[in-house]
Amino acid sequence: MKIIAVIGGKNSGKTRTATFLIRELTSAGYRVASIKHIHHSFTMDTQGKDTWKMRESGAEIVSSISPNEVAILRKPNSRQSELEKILAFYESEGIDVTVAEGFQDTLGQRGDAIKILTVRELDEVDKYLENIRPDVIVHTGAGVVRADIPAFSLDNDGGKLISLLMERIGKGGGCRNIGGTPQA
Repeated sequence: MKIIAVIGGKNSGKTRTATFLIRELTSAGYRVASIKHIHHSFTMDTQGKDTWKMRESGAEIVSSISPNEVAILRKPNSRQSELEKILAFYESEGIDVTVAEGFQDTLGQRGDAIKILTVRELDEVDKYLENIRPDVIVHTGAGVVRADIPAFSLDNDGGKLISLLMERIGKGGGCRNIGGTPQA
């Protein structure tokens, strides 16, 4: 499984870039999963609902299954170990590519993660490169150009970005067509 980490500051276009990648890679036949880092406390559970009552009663893990969704709720151990657990789960499910939004501190240091920076200004690229290990393949941002890292505007160069990513991901890396046969 390949990991693409979309890293950038607030309102820099991370979600727009991540959803673009997911849509395009899915259309190309890859099985894609996503994961988003949320910096603040967040819960999908609702106080007073059955799953909330079960967690409040002491259940370590609460799952709910409906016709359109499966949810697993539990308290995290640590951000790093939770990320690794989710990535392992995705791999066990046969996912080809995981598009991760955020996780600068963890995925930014991993040599096996392809990094895409979303920036508004050129100096932001330098700031992120101080803390991110290679491989940063591109950055997106209107009119922001740097000679050593390709820059793409999703509006004008989205196809080129996807082509570059597909080269890096590899055609045989699990890419499937509708019939499940790897594409050449």
